Amino acid sequence: MGSAPGRPQGDKPQNTERASQPRSSRRRAQRASQPRSTRRRTTQRRNAKPRDARLPSSTPQAPAAEPVTGCLLIQVAAREPFEVLGLADRAGSGLVFTGAGAIEAMEAMRRHGWRRPMLADRRRYAGTTRVPGTASFVPSWLAGQRDAGISPVLTDSGYIGEGDVAALRSVLSQAAAAGADVTAVLPLHERWLHEDRATLIADIAAYGVPVALVLEHRDDPLGTPEGVAGLIELLRAAPSVAVLGTGIAGLAALAFGAQWTAVGVRGSLRLFPPTPSDDGTEHRKRRWRPAPREVVAAPVLSFGSLDTVVRAYAASEDGTVWACRCSRCRGRTPEWLAAAPALDADAHTFDVLLSYAERLRNREPGPAREQEWCAGCRQALRHYRELGLAGLGWEQPGVATAWASAEAAGCQPPLRSAG
Repeated sequence: MGSAPGRPQGDKPQNTERASQPRSSRRRAQRASQPRSTRRRTTQRRNAKPRDARLPSSTPQAPAAEPVTGCLLIQVAAREPFEVLGLADRAGSGLVFTGAGAIEAMEAMRRHGWRRPMLADRRRYAGTTRVPGTASFVPSWLAGQRDAGISPVLTDSGYIGEGDVAALRSVLSQAAAAGADVTAVLPLHERWLHEDRATLIADIAAYGVPVALVLEHRDDPLGTPEGVAGLIELLRAAPSVAVLGTGIAGLAALAFGAQWTAVGVRGSLRLFPPTPSDDGTEHRKRRWRPAPREVVAAPVLSFGSLDTVVRAYAASEDGTVWACRCSRCRGRTPEWLAAAPALDADAHTFDVLLSYAERLRNREPGPAREQEWCAGCRQALRHYRELGLAGLGWEQPGVATAWASAEAAGCQPPLRSAG
């Protein structure tokens, strides 16, 4: 069969229109005929750079954290509204994130430029599924804190029950082997600060590691004379002691030489209660009810439900003692908080606590700081009596009572000369 005339055999037909177009015009025409999603992927591939070329020549470092020594930290859940976290954004404070997601929360805060101290409390010691103190630390928990640039690194310790010397020594020995940047979290049955404190002090000294106490109690372990005496003796004997998950007593611990303390943002993070199986009570499932909003009642140095505080103010003949000078209240009395958002109540609480901690830090460490705290406790008890709070069903503040008592070493007012 013959070839078509005028075209050499084997030559392809020429598209004279396409040949006459510039190459760039042909590309535009091809792109116009493609679906939009295909065009977008093509552009992304063309503009993509090698992986290494997309990284900056020097990755910016996260801001260095401020030192934690002397701080009153706010202990929060791993997932907490950013507005609550902002309450700790001031000198002398910082955050303790609690739970399994604590390290991820700290990394997120670092990316946002947070410079205040941050710590991580795994809290494996709490709840009905808690682990014993003899359990091994999880290496990734310690490594994750180091990778996040956190210091000190807190151990994910298990619970140290009554008289459980093996659990105590397991936690201390593992912490000593984990590195010099590690602080051993000691979740202790309350008897460790009472009858067993000689063993506790001796073992802490023998292993030579910093410790952070979490004290089990149904109310406040540092609101009893035995707890006060035990903590003071430990603070005098050990070089580095901190306190996690506490309340008003966090101020007392700072006054008497604790390295740092952490006050829970809500009641569940201020208490480490015994499990029902430990204290002999029967475990009964109850319908969940939200905990009442609590605030610090500054005149009496104690936490109370907001309703109780407002009722006490309304019953007072002289309400001026209730006028709060914190940055949120600005001289107002507590009834305004009843209608305010919960964040305002938290802001009031931690402004009062952090201002008090600053007042303590302004005193020389030792007797002057201790006496400043104990004098504040005695003033709180005077206000309690003058305001007639017992008649309103408000129990006498346990922390102020325990620390103002004559049995608490260092709380004696200085003797005045007869002249």
